[in-house]
Amino acid sequence: NTLYTGVSGDDLYLQMANKYRSLGFTGSSVPTWRQIAYPYFTQNAALSGATHDAEKSKAFTKLEGEEAAEKEAIATKRVSISFRTGEYQLDENAKYIIDREFIDIAKAFGNARIRIEGNTDNVGSASSNKALSKRRAQSVANYLINEHGMDENRIIVIGNGPDKPVASNNTADGRAKNRRTDFELIRE
Repeated sequence: NTLYTGVSGDDLYLQMANKYRSLGFTGSSVPTWRQIAYPYFTQNAALSGATHDAEKSKAFTKLEGEEAAEKEAIATKRVSISFRTGEYQLDENAKYIIDREFIDIAKAFGNARIRIEGNTDNVGSASSNKALSKRRAQSVANYLINEHGMDENRIIVIGNGPDKPVASNNTADGRAKNRRTDFELIRE
């Protein structure tokens, strides 16, 4: 299924190889997935019928406004993607953090929506912070869509501005913690 964006055999194999290595069950050299996999077998296999409906990707419709903001979260994952004051572009470190901290969760819960909430510190006007926080969340959404093939209708982008601080804005460290992006899995 070329549209499948969930956890792949390669991902599982690599995770288990690392786990076995850390437990001492295997030596330092483990063959790669490509060396042991036989892709012809799976490329030509097709699942059909009602018993295989779970293999289909969920079709999401666009969800915006208050309904999107107020939907109940199944789980929240605070991913500390730090932004410099006034900036919203993702650097390579931010992309690495998203890949490491969130992608596997998003793939495992492929039928849940993802709400991305951008946040700022309280430096500057409320309106400019609201716009900046939305651009931060949209940067993350664009990365998920463009690099990981996630359905854009699955993603809800929210800009909170300075309204949801996790630390005091009275210190530089606190302000840095407030310039963040939170991820939530949303019940359909």
